[in-house]
Formats: sequence, C-alpha cells, structure tokens
Amino acid sequence: MPAFLLKVVKGLAIHFATKYAAELLVKAAIEAMEKAAKRTSTVIDDEIVAKVKADRDTIISIVRGKG
Repeated sequence: MPAFLLKVVKGLAIHFATKYAAELLVKAAIEAMEKAAKRTSTVIDDEIVAKVKADRDTIISIVRGKG
C-alpha cells in the first residue's frame, strides 16, 4: 500500500511541477529583466521587457510544450 501512495504522490508532484513551473520561471525571468533594465539608461531594453511581458502567456505555453 505505501508503494502505491508513493507513486500517487510522485505523479501529483510531477503534474503540478509541469503545470506551474513554467509560469514561475517566466515570471522570475521577466522580473530579472525589469531589474536589469532599470539599471541602464537606454530605452531599448525597456521596450524589450514590455514586449516580453505582453507575450508572457505565449512564452509560458511554449515553455510548457503546448505552443
């Protein structure tokens, strides 16, 4: 019985990791890009961050393998 429960827990962990990990990684990357863009005096990096933020959902679906 414990082996079955272990398999169920592993399955759930993998499911939630694949479901939410991509979103967390993309959000963390965007946050890092925003912080880096604030340190520069150029406008180009700010525009790139804005474009990435606008396409966030598409990027997440690509990272998940659904895009």
